[in-house]
Amino acid sequence: KYFSKAVELNDKDAIAKFYLAYEYKETGDKEKAISLYNEVININPDYSWAYYNLASIYAESGNEMNAILYLDKTIKTNPSDLNAIKMIVKLYSKFKKYATAEKILRQAMHDMPEEADIYYMLAQLYKQLQNNINYVKYLKMTVSKKLTFSGDIEIVENEIKTAEANKKWELI
Repeated sequence: KYFSKAVELNDKDAIAKFYLAYEYKETGDKEKAISLYNEVININPDYSWAYYNLASIYAESGNEMNAILYLDKTIKTNPSDLNAIKMIVKLYSKFKKYATAEKILRQAMHDMPEEADIYYMLAQLYKQLQNNINYVKYLKMTVSKKLTFSGDIEIVENEIKTAEANKKWELI
């Protein structure tokens, strides 16, 4: 009710509209949330969280193409949004658009060279492509930057051991 009152008092308050949209999203009124997030973007076109939340709504609703559209806008306004990068790479991989996913990850690697999650995502992409040399290379880079890794580093170390134990891929 407080966010509604804030919007009522100032229709140009992008922050109040953003949080009101978030509340609508959380209570299941996705159409109202979408409408408010679009109003936020009209007020402030650089509000990357509004783009990301729109992408989340569309992804949850199965409208993955709109999700990709808004994730792209999220990354353009905030190239360091790791959650957006993770989601868009996952969606592009689902559609087997590996070159696009790789391009996004390489740009993210350039923008955030110490972010281990990017190297891990790149390793997993190469695993899908059965490029085991790059798979192992980027797993090792993940371990070298383990302080910023959000997952379990022991799992990564075990992936490296398993991949290196299977020397068949070196012949490819």
